[in-house]
Amino acid sequence: MTTVLWILTGWVIAVAAHVAGHVLCASLCRIPIQLICVGEGPVLLRGRIGNIQLEFRALPLAGFVVPDPFSPIPRGWRLLFALSGVLANSAVIYAAYRLKSGVASDLWFYHGLTPIAWTQVFVIIVNLIPCHSVDGRLPSDGGQLWQFLRGTVPEVPNKYYVLMLTNYSAGREPELSNATPRLIPHFPFSERWVNAEARHSARRALLEEIERREMSLDEELLVLDCLITDVLIFVDQAPDSTFRPQLDAWSKRALELGPEIFPIRATRGGVLIELGRYQEGKALTESAGDAIDDFDAIVRNTFLARAEHGLGNTEAAKKLLAAARRTLALVQSTTYGREHYAGVARFIDRMEREIDTGS
Repeated sequence: MTTVLWILTGWVIAVAAHVAGHVLCASLCRIPIQLICVGEGPVLLRGRIGNIQLEFRALPLAGFVVPDPFSPIPRGWRLLFALSGVLANSAVIYAAYRLKSGVASDLWFYHGLTPIAWTQVFVIIVNLIPCHSVDGRLPSDGGQLWQFLRGTVPEVPNKYYVLMLTNYSAGREPELSNATPRLIPHFPFSERWVNAEARHSARRALLEEIERREMSLDEELLVLDCLITDVLIFVDQAPDSTFRPQLDAWSKRALELGPEIFPIRATRGGVLIELGRYQEGKALTESAGDAIDDFDAIVRNTFLARAEHGLGNTEAAKKLLAAARRTLALVQSTTYGREHYAGVARFIDRMEREIDTGS
C-alpha cells in the first residue's frame, strides 16, 4: 500500500514537473503560450493570466502546454519545447538519485524515492510515443519529435488565419494587410466560446480595426462575420445583447462587400431570422449553397429551424435541430471539439427551449 501511495505521489510530481518544464522552456525561448492544462476530465477551475488560459481538471493524471498556433516558432525552439517536459522528468529522476545516495535510509521518504523515479521513467516513455494528438489539440511530445525528424514541422505561423480567409476570398489567394499581425491573435475561436472576457476583448479590438480601415477586403469580411456570429449566438447575454441593433448594419455591409460569399449570405440570413423576418431569412440562407464546414452546417440548420418555427412549421424545425445535433455530436468527440463548439451547443439548447415552449 505504501508503494502504491509513493507511485501516485510520483505521478503527481511527474505531471507537475512535465508541465513546468514546458512552461519554463516557453518562457526562456519567448514562445507564446495559449493554454496550460493540469489534469484530465471535468474542468474544476479555469482562469487567465494575460493571454494564457489556465485549466485545472479533476484527475491529476496528465498535463499539457499548448503554444500559440499563430506565432512563429524557430525549428530549434520547437525541438527544445518538445523535449522540455521529459527533460524536467529526467531532472526529477536525477534529484531522486542524489537524494537517495545522500540521506540516511531511516528517513520517512527514503524508500519512496525509487518508485517516484520509476514513475518518471514511465511518464517519459509514454510522452515519447508519437501519438497523433494531446487532447485533440497538438501532437504529443513524441509526435512533435517525429515531425521534426521527418522535416514536417509547420513553418507558416499564419496558416490557420490564412485558411479562414480563404472562405472569404472567392477562390483567389487571400489578401493580407498591415492589420494582419493585430488581427491574428483574436481568432482562436474556442477562446471566444468558453471565455466571455476573451470574446469581449476580441470584439473591442475588431471594432477598432474596422475604424482604422487598414484591413484587406477578405479580412473585413472575416471580421464582420465574426462580430455578427458572436452576437447572434450570445444575443441573450449582456453585454453581447447590446450589440443586437448593429446586426442589420453589419450584415448589410458584409453582403455589399461579398454578395456571393457563402458565410456572408448565410450570416445575413441568420440576422434576418433573428430580426423576425423569417421567410426572407430562410430564403437567403437556403440560397447560400452547401455549408463549407461542420460549424456552418450546424449554425445554418439551427437558424433554419428557428425560421421554420417562426413560420409555424414546428415539425420541420425539430428535424433541422436534430440534424444540427447529429453534426454537433460528431465534432464534440474531443475536449477541443467540446470547447470549440461550446457556444454553438448552447445556442442549439436555446433554440430547442424556444420551440418546446412555443415562444
